[in-house]
This record gives sequence, structure tokens and C-alpha cells, in this order.
Amino acid sequence: MKSILLFTVMVVSIIGTSQPSIKFYNKGVKLASKSEYVGAIENFSRALEADPYLPEAWFNRALAKSKLKDYGGAIADYSKAIDIRPRFAMAYNNRGADKNEMGDYEGAIEDYSRAIALRPGYARAYYNRGVVKLKIGDAVEACGDLTKSIELDAGFAETWYNRGLAFNAVGNFLKAVNDFTKAILMDAKMTRAYKHRAIAYAESEQSSNAILDVEKYLQTDSLDCEAYQLAAIAYFQTGDSTKGKAKLNRADRMGCALK
Repeated sequence: MKSILLFTVMVVSIIGTSQPSIKFYNKGVKLASKSEYVGAIENFSRALEADPYLPEAWFNRALAKSKLKDYGGAIADYSKAIDIRPRFAMAYNNRGADKNEMGDYEGAIEDYSRAIALRPGYARAYYNRGVVKLKIGDAVEACGDLTKSIELDAGFAETWYNRGLAFNAVGNFLKAVNDFTKAILMDAKMTRAYKHRAIAYAESEQSSNAILDVEKYLQTDSLDCEAYQLAAIAYFQTGDSTKGKAKLNRADRMGCALK
């Protein structure tokens, strides 16, 4: 299962602070926009030396650290931003994403919940919380969060995809098919959705559709042995034992035992 988390990027101009902090902060923003994160961090640090009570600088330095996979450093910076601005919903959201990266799922959910409490219409926080709940096996709760995220912002293909995963997990295969279809229509490059829609089709005994989807997926990822197993099951369901055995043999050669 592949999911992504949504960070909130905040690029703002600052007024009412000392000139050195403005200079270094704005330079940091410019460098970050070019993905020059090391230089951005250096400039945000200089801005904070001039004005340590600048929550935007802590926030954006944290975001740059996240991009460099320094999740511990990012969490510390987001925490400082929150100390200065306790109602900083975006900082809670992003800190939650970094906690997730470090395997602190309970802490991530807590931060997303704080972000939602501060901003009830925060679609990204609902999405992120739903993804983490799905990861820890709470598919029912994940469905609720992802549905709320879609109600607030229906334009993000990943939300439909992840809700499809959640519907598969709870056995609601018809709704899963609908969500994967929506995700594919929104993002034609999301080929992994074909694999999981194939699972939903196979589970609901729509074997021909499952075959079409899994074969399309295998065109983009020929090294996924689980997909060959899925194809084998679908072919066996249609009575085509020759193709079913061929797919199983391919999976076996790849070292993937049938589950």
C-alpha cells in the first residue's frame, strides 16, 4: 500500500520585524522555492538569530528539514513554532506528518486532531489522519476521515485512492471500485490504483474486469509478484487454468509464495 502525506507549505512575506530577519527569511524562502534546502535552512537560521520569536521562520526551516529527511530536527522546529503561536494549525499538521515518518503514529494522529480542532475545514489534516489510521489497521475510522477530506476538497486523487484502500479493507468492494475509478480519472499516472481496483473486482467476482486491470498494471510494474498472484487468481476464476498456472509460475520464479 502506497500513500503520501500532505505537508502545508507556507511562503509569506513578513512585516513588522527587524530588517536582518526579513532579509534572511525572504532569502530562505527564495532558496526553498528552488529546492535548495541546505541554503534555505542556513538563511532561516540567520533570520532566527536576529528574531527568535518568528514562527514563520521556525515553520519554514522545519519544512526544509523535512525535505532533507531530518524529521527529528523538523519536529523540534515545528514545536518551537507552536510554542510561539499555539493556534498554528499548519504546524500541527506538518509535525504530525514527520511523526508519522518516524513511526510515531499515535503522536501523528494527536497532532492531526489538534490541527482539525483549530481548523475544522482542514482537508489536508483529515486526509493525513485517515492515511495514518489506515496504516495502523483502523480502516473504518480511516473511511470517515477520508470521506470528510473529500467533502472539503474533492480534487485530490490520492484521497480517493486511499479511501478505496480503506473500502477494500472493510470489504466494501463496490465503493472501492468507484473510488479507484475516480482516482484514475483524476490522475492517469496513478497506475497502482489499477492493481487495487483489480483486487476489488476479484473479491466481488468480476474476474474479467480484474484481469483487465491487473494486466494493465503489470505493464507498468512487471516486478510485482503479488500482482502475478492476483492475475492467477482472476484467471482461475474465469476457468482459464493455463494462464492462471503461467502467472503462478511467474510469481514462483520471483520468489513470491501464494498467500
